[in-house]
Amino acid sequence: SMNALYRVDPERYFALIEHYSPKLLNDLRDQQKYWIQFQGVMKKVANSINDTYLKLNGEKDGVQSYGRMVDLLLAEYKNN
Repeated sequence: SMNALYRVDPERYFALIEHYSPKLLNDLRDQQKYWIQFQGVMKKVANSINDTYLKLNGEKDGVQSYGRMVDLLLAEYKNN
């Protein structure tokens, strides 16, 4: 995830997005605008429901499990 990369290595993040096409950047901005409407109370409720669903289905870490692979890859990147 680019958000995770930004937290770990902002310089690398900006170096990569320099190569994005204007069309891709526009799509990303549109996507960001779309998701902004779900922030706040609605986001918390949806996140809580999803977290509970995952835990009831055997994923003990719930929504925290989503970023685990990205975290592992970034840890490996930092070590090399």
